[in-house]
Amino acid sequence: MVYIGIDLGTTYSCVSVIENGNPKAIHHDDGKNIVPSVVAYGAEILVGNPALNSNIDMSNILYDSKRLIGWEVLNNLPIAENRQLWTFNVDTRNKCAGYVLNKGAPNERFLKPEEVSAEILKHLKVRAETYLSDEVTGVVVTVPAFFQENQKAATKRAIELAGLELKGLLHEPNVAAIAYNEKKNCNINSNCRTSSKCKTSSKTRSKITTNTSSKTRSKPTFKTSSKTRSKPTFKTRSKTRSKPTFKTSSKCKTSWEQSIIKGPDHPEWRGGVSVVHFKDKLYYLGGRDPESREDTNRDDVRRSNESP
Repeated sequence: MVYIGIDLGTTYSCVSVIENGNPKAIHHDDGKNIVPSVVAYGAEILVGNPALNSNIDMSNILYDSKRLIGWEVLNNLPIAENRQLWTFNVDTRNKCAGYVLNKGAPNERFLKPEEVSAEILKHLKVRAETYLSDEVTGVVVTVPAFFQENQKAATKRAIELAGLELKGLLHEPNVAAIAYNEKKNCNINSNCRTSSKCKTSSKTRSKITTNTSSKTRSKPTFKTSSKTRSKPTFKTRSKTRSKPTFKTSSKCKTSWEQSIIKGPDHPEWRGGVSVVHFKDKLYYLGGRDPESREDTNRDDVRRSNESP
């Protein structure tokens, strides 16, 4: 019996075996050790590059099964807003988000994402058996750390559909830590973290404490001269700190400031208000008419007796 390891990826997938004590990624016919996670359903089922290069209708070339797997409703997908970019048809049926082949045709068919993933697993299994010249029965598969329980359960169903016995479903970060441990011979145990720093057991810490003499544990003392121990003084400015003033040059005035200054003189009683000259009209904000005592705020039309 031979066991293999599979990275069932969203875009690409990979299969590897232990050869002479070291992991080895199996190469495919194109010389690469990865295969596109794409399945085409036509007269026959094609996986990988043959699926991408086929003349099958684009709506029947399926991918992104890892994004759909385990979800009950399409609207709950993290990438639900990107559905318009998919070239295939999707739907929710029997509390399962999946693919629709030949939509609207008499031979319309609904496919669950795990069925598509199973075809990718079958393809990798056949490739490993060809390379090893032996039957493959068991597999270890990696999944993202954020996979929920229903996504893991659907992945397990895909492994069963591929005719493989699941030996382990591992999170991708954990697999990276295990691989690093094997490569560097770190001998990581329960008392160690996956980083370079390890926890010290209680027994080791007690030895360190007992071997230390009380005489040698005296705290270091630092002598300072009385002359040099004067406290630092901080000078503060007086309360009469003048506020900063900002001078602006008439040359640097903006266009709207120039529009205020430019224009005809306004009546004397409007001298303390804001005025803007625009298209031969005066626009005022504020001021009170001394005769009518009316507030002229928001008055944007000049008086008839005022010169433009």
